[in-house]
Amino acid sequence: MRRAAFVYEEAQSRHVLRKDHVFQPNRLQLTYELLQCYGAFDDSLLVTPKMAEETDLLSFHTADYVEAVKSLSRGEERGDAAAFNFSAAGDNPPYEGMYEVSAMAVGASLLAAGLVARDEVDVAFNISGGLHHAAPGYASGFCVFNDAVIAILSLVKQGLRIAYMDIDAHHSD
Repeated sequence: MRRAAFVYEEAQSRHVLRKDHVFQPNRLQLTYELLQCYGAFDDSLLVTPKMAEETDLLSFHTADYVEAVKSLSRGEERGDAAAFNFSAAGDNPPYEGMYEVSAMAVGASLLAAGLVARDEVDVAFNISGGLHHAAPGYASGFCVFNDAVIAILSLVKQGLRIAYMDIDAHHSD
């Protein structure tokens, strides 16, 4: 039987981007509960993630961008928010706790990648991950930090070769 890990923490699903926003994080909790009802975790390792360190975030994102995310997350007004692709009415609205939630998603992907790389499990699933549209210096497509790239960079740093395929509706970004 394959060894599997499921990386999740309820705090990952408590934030709200905007009531009318298409991306509703409570779907993470609902998915977790559904999988639990189906017994998907009976033979799996349930793992709680930690927030990624700022050095992890800076392996891909610019320091100016990470600082902008932090200040917007604290509710501070920034005249340059649009330069980082944040706007209240857009795809990437700033919200309280945005830095922490987004860094947790990166931490979860780093944990999942590390578990597989160390051969502790055969497969690992970060339900809050796959936020691959964020660029080094701006948010995009509901994504604040690019957990996929940061996890891949951590694996490459270990000397591993990685193949990544983006097959969603707006691929190659």
